[in-house]
Amino acid sequence: MNLFQKRLLVFSLAVLFAFGLIWLKLFKLQVLEAPHYVKLSQDTSLRDRRLPALRGKILDRDGLILAENRPAWTLILELAELRQADQTLKSLSHLLNQPEELLEEKFKIKLKIRNHIYNERILLMDSLSYEELAKILARYSLMQSSEDPLWDLRGIHWELRPTRYYPYGQSLGHLLGYLRTISNEDLEAWNQEEPGRFSQQDQTGRKGLERTFEGLLRGYDGFERSLVDAHGREVDLGDLDLGDWLKREEPKSGQDLQLTLDLKLSQVAYSALEGKVGAVVAIDPRDGSILTMITRPSIDPVEMSRPISYARYAELQSNPDKIFLNRATQAAYPPASTFKMLLLAAGFAEKKLNPQERIYCGGHYTAAGRNWGCWKRGGHGSLNFLQALKGSCDVFFYKVGERLGGEVLARYARYLGLGQKTHVLKDYERSGLVPDPVWIKEHRKRDWDLGDSLRSAIGQGDYLVSPLQMAVFVSAFANGGYRVHPYFLKAKRDDFRQAWHLIDHEAPEKIPWKLSDQDYRRIQQAMEEVVNAPGGTGGRARLEKIKVAGKTGTAQVITLGKKAKSGVKDKDHAWFVSYAPAEKPEIALAVLVEHGGGGGSVAAPIAKKVFEAYFKEQEEKAKQLQETEEKIKSYQAMVKDFKLFNWLWLGQTSS
Repeated sequence: MNLFQKRLLVFSLAVLFAFGLIWLKLFKLQVLEAPHYVKLSQDTSLRDRRLPALRGKILDRDGLILAENRPAWTLILELAELRQADQTLKSLSHLLNQPEELLEEKFKIKLKIRNHIYNERILLMDSLSYEELAKILARYSLMQSSEDPLWDLRGIHWELRPTRYYPYGQSLGHLLGYLRTISNEDLEAWNQEEPGRFSQQDQTGRKGLERTFEGLLRGYDGFERSLVDAHGREVDLGDLDLGDWLKREEPKSGQDLQLTLDLKLSQVAYSALEGKVGAVVAIDPRDGSILTMITRPSIDPVEMSRPISYARYAELQSNPDKIFLNRATQAAYPPASTFKMLLLAAGFAEKKLNPQERIYCGGHYTAAGRNWGCWKRGGHGSLNFLQALKGSCDVFFYKVGERLGGEVLARYARYLGLGQKTHVLKDYERSGLVPDPVWIKEHRKRDWDLGDSLRSAIGQGDYLVSPLQMAVFVSAFANGGYRVHPYFLKAKRDDFRQAWHLIDHEAPEKIPWKLSDQDYRRIQQAMEEVVNAPGGTGGRARLEKIKVAGKTGTAQVITLGKKAKSGVKDKDHAWFVSYAPAEKPEIALAVLVEHGGGGGSVAAPIAKKVFEAYFKEQEEKAKQLQETEEKIKSYQAMVKDFKLFNWLWLGQTSS
């Protein structure tokens, strides 16, 4: 055998040996260990578990937390892991202490399985107590050990996840809103804007600021991929190289938001409305930032963010006070006598009213074939505009309204923001109504007549406004004739380590009316007399040290001479719009008490409480600032003295 043949033999033996090893390995895997791997493939699967992003916090203007996240145990059902839906429903019924039919109706488990919606994760319970969690763990352990075969908890998981917490409950319920499982409409809208960011099991803001700023508050979920067995337990496959398959992507938290809202002021406003139905809105007339926007009665955002029974939801919906209605933006009322400042502005600007003119009120005005009464039956006598606004004389403004007509009144109403949505919240918002001759023609099928002008002159008839619109309205009389654009968002930040970024907003715009500065000041003076002069209708809002300017209003619900239907509330709505300090306004306020009665007797005292709280808080902040400045000056002086001492000491030692 030559050298070549020897080498060929060695090479052949090596190849046979290598193939022999491969064959033995294949025989071991495919024959000897086949049952093990078949069972492993049957009992394991890849699971992508979403890692929910933390939702951003909501803070007030001073950094006080209004909404935040707290960890809580939640119970989740993975539809993809169900084996026997009927048996699982029975197990859930016992665990959650709810009838099977109610669970099926509530979560549509069988329906989703029939429709092949296997990728859904259903939130069964949130905020589990430790006792409830222990009960579930015990049953789960029995199921795994086969000691209780009647229990089927496959697909049931418990997770520690963040849940939304609202420390101030109902007082800010309408403003903050709450979280609920995303609706199909919202899911479709978001998928068009950011495909894949939201899924059917996600919770999103349903009302209020949670809904308005959903895109900022909500972060971006991460995910974690793991291998699980038939019981949902993670399988340790460390010997297999699956690093590329088992991935993890960290979630990105939502942005924290700081509002212009003043929490302390809001709490005072909410307390002032106790026992009443209405709204309080306060705006800074200098820039339009909203200081408070309170509605009462209110919803509980904590209750509304959790799974709620149909019976409880029906009970809330049937509440006669309509607690789901945000009266600050979603309700509209006749502006009543608060509208009379508009008539002064339009009368002066259009040269239809002379500031030196006097008009006689004998208790009624005969026009359009009938007597139009003044609220003071005996009449006010001869009045100028100051006396007319202070005493809220109807006859005076009937005559001014007759001179102006429907088109002019409507134009000035729109100048002041009436009849238009503010869009401060994404909730449904009433635009209100500013009628004019065109609207009357389209909706009443007749021409505008003198009666329409007279009714509009005292804020009745077809005019409808919201409390938020009236806060914008009165701000224009506080700030020198500028229309503000109300807003809530002051600043935002991506995470707690970064600085706040201030948000730019639309600046107030000059109203294009022909009102001179002198005439404008005349209206302000009249509003000051409403509150501060003897006989003024807003005297119950008067403060000792700070001058308030304002106007009362009492909106009729039922036309004079008519009776309300049985069970229908017929008491007048109470209005008070105002601002302070009169010399240099910082806060403009609109108070509405539904079926409260007189504006001067009911709404004005509420405004007084809000003003007192605001100026007390400003005084305390000024005092704290002064103390801080004094401490800084003291520290600077101490440093200066230390440097001088050090210089002298060093000078002495060196010499």
